[in-house]
Amino acid sequence: SPLRDGGYDISDFRAVLPEFGTVEDFVYLLEEAHRRGIRVITDLVLNHTSDAHPWFQESRQNPDGPYGDYYVWSDDDSRYSDARIIFVDTETSNWTYDPVRG
Repeated sequence: SPLRDGGYDISDFRAVLPEFGTVEDFVYLLEEAHRRGIRVITDLVLNHTSDAHPWFQESRQNPDGPYGDYYVWSDDDSRYSDARIIFVDTETSNWTYDPVRG
């Protein structure tokens, strides 16, 4: 991660992937689209972040901090045991032990 889950595991919601250009390129696209009467819709999927995202990093370092409960943390994988495995083609579980958080 990032970009391990088809691009959903975001490390920076404010950046543009280099293969798509720059933020300036995106602003230009918006301006040109609006000039032509075209609206542009973007998708912001906040419940998917990379383990490199600042929210995750802060959550794992500081359980009592403002991002401490942004993620599901558990000592074992029995919590939500009936949850469907989301990425069945790449993962055998929805859960990964994080040695930093413990």
